[in-house]
Amino acid sequence: MADRFDDDLNGGLPPRRPRSDQDRPQAVRPAGTRRPSGQKQGMSGWMIAGIVALCTVPVLCCVIGILGSLLLPAVQQAREAARRSQDQNNLKQIGLAGHNFHSTHGAFPPHTRPDGVNLARVPGSGSPDNPRMAWMTAMLPYIDRGDVWSRVDPSVPFDDPAAAPVYETQIPVYLSPAAAPPEGGLAPAHYAGNVQVLAEDHSGMIRDITDGISTTIYAGDVDPLNGNPAAWGDPDNLRDPADGLNVPGGFGATWPGGVQFVMGDGSVQFISESIDPAVLEALATPDGGESVTGGF
Repeated sequence: MADRFDDDLNGGLPPRRPRSDQDRPQAVRPAGTRRPSGQKQGMSGWMIAGIVALCTVPVLCCVIGILGSLLLPAVQQAREAARRSQDQNNLKQIGLAGHNFHSTHGAFPPHTRPDGVNLARVPGSGSPDNPRMAWMTAMLPYIDRGDVWSRVDPSVPFDDPAAAPVYETQIPVYLSPAAAPPEGGLAPAHYAGNVQVLAEDHSGMIRDITDGISTTIYAGDVDPLNGNPAAWGDPDNLRDPADGLNVPGGFGATWPGGVQFVMGDGSVQFISESIDPAVLEALATPDGGESVTGGF
């Protein structure tokens, strides 16, 4: 009876559903056979990745392009600020070197000392037969370039071929960060001195700058590309600020809108090219009797 009951029970109930995928019978395809052509085949991981890439890459390129267009002006401004800061540092070093020279010799380079020795025509007593020395040449020991100064022969003009190995030496402090390094020839100076202060006909002594050293220009920028900069060894590397700013043969054109100058007290000032000409002339003269007050 029990066997019959079991047979009837087993025969009358549907087969039990497998509990999991592991319990389901797996179809085994004979080796060497292919999937029938009528069956669909799912996409592989490589195909999905390719589709995602085709959709993603253009979007990324678009985003990168937008970010680049937004960041480029900021990067350019940062570079401009860094160059201008380096330019200010060069001018500060030039101003400090001039003061150190003055402390040692009693005058700005390369002028007459209180004892009567004309430093503009070294060595000797300033005989016209001796070549003039540039103010930048005289400052070499005071900008930590004693190595170059030790090779200077004051009796040989800067443009004499015999002096070329010395005056072709590039002096980083004398070069503008706004220009590429020069290639060959006499090394230029991208800064010029105020002719009314550093020319041979002025004593170069602070006591004779009666307008005040804080309101008297000492040196300033020269456009390294269009301003025809002179060699740093050239005694005529001097310009008159009173001629105007950003004009041919004058100071400026390195930075838009104005010129950076180092004043007689060593401070660096950015002076707008639209400054009142009368004020600019007052800043150029060491003993003109003008009074400059306020910002300029």
